[in-house]
Amino acid sequence: MLSTQLDDIFGIVESGQRCGLACRGDVLSRIEPLRLQPIFQARVWGGDRLDPDSPDPIGEAWVVYEGNQVVDGAWAGKTLLEVTGELGAELLGTTAVAQTSHGFPLLIKLLHSREWLSVQVHPNDEQAARLEGLNTVGKTEAWHVLEADPGAQVIFGLNGEHSTAQLRRMAREGTFEDVLRYVPVERGDTLFTPAGCVHAIGPGLLIYEVQQTSDITYRLFDWNRPETAGRALHLDKGLQVIGACE
Repeated sequence: MLSTQLDDIFGIVESGQRCGLACRGDVLSRIEPLRLQPIFQARVWGGDRLDPDSPDPIGEAWVVYEGNQVVDGAWAGKTLLEVTGELGAELLGTTAVAQTSHGFPLLIKLLHSREWLSVQVHPNDEQAARLEGLNTVGKTEAWHVLEADPGAQVIFGLNGEHSTAQLRRMAREGTFEDVLRYVPVERGDTLFTPAGCVHAIGPGLLIYEVQQTSDITYRLFDWNRPETAGRALHLDKGLQVIGACE
């Protein structure tokens, strides 16, 4: 299943590169289709669909990411970031280079959730620069549901107006789930999740996600899992950036 999905994704990337160069009349011989080696990420909420041979639950496969290595051809062994640095606008176009001169602007993932992901929120570009420092960008993303178990849900925003003090108190008390908006999803659904939208993916979902290349995540609630260094809550920053989902 995963190999078929990765082939489909690579095909989209390849045809997009070809079309973009051909339509602009650039030097097509400079770029050939880039096949990338996915990076698998173990997650406490992950499952066994993305990498059945892994002893750990794999929640994410980063299939188009600036850290992925090109697996064959003239660019074999180089990362997508290195190829981007060498080709610049030939690969991305002038608009993308002007907006994201630091690297490849998108991160495309496959997500498989066996349990609820943490309830989280991401900053926009301005907030990221203010809270995390210059040369950082925010994170807006979109999900497309590839497969969904019966009754699958996501969290998409809050269920009403709530003060910052109330949200902070409920997060501390472990009752934050009471303010969340639960949305049923099924195969073929697509959700645009802008920066500021409180969200989480529920169990039994295989998701195709497209996002800005940013790993800034402010975790608001983690279903009362033990808080560790790798899964800390970020209430102070998270509560500053909560906004609308639509």
